[in-house]
Amino acid sequence: DPAADQLRVEAGEVVPTGPMPGGREVEPPPGSAARMMEERAMADLDAAPADFARAGRDLPGARRPVVVPVTGGEPTVAVDGARLILRFSLPAGSYATVLVEELGVEIVRDRSGPGPGPGQGDGDREPSGDSESSESLAPVGPPGP
Repeated sequence: DPAADQLRVEAGEVVPTGPMPGGREVEPPPGSAARMMEERAMADLDAAPADFARAGRDLPGARRPVVVPVTGGEPTVAVDGARLILRFSLPAGSYATVLVEELGVEIVRDRSGPGPGPGQGDGDREPSGDSESSESLAPVGPPGP
């Protein structure tokens, strides 16, 4: 029942996941709607599970949550001169830059002053190794729709 499932997703009882293809990825059950959707996506990319299996241990595959919880620190938003500072926490493996871009903010790399330390919003798309990330952003106007 989709309505009941949606309530369970909203309550955090069920977490939808997406594939990170690889040789040992856990796939949805054969014939399920999720499996068919993932197979269509692979076909659209002209790829097949065997393509990833050839990489062996170098590309094991996994599943990642499609939605992750975002928690705020104090203060959650601050303005420091021409910089907007957002403070939030993400689970390990999540990308702070992806969250900020999804908020409709353009990230402008300003290397003229002191910035965050390694792994704390340095502009590289490396997943957080801990549970907290922060980004310093130059204001570029209101977020998009």
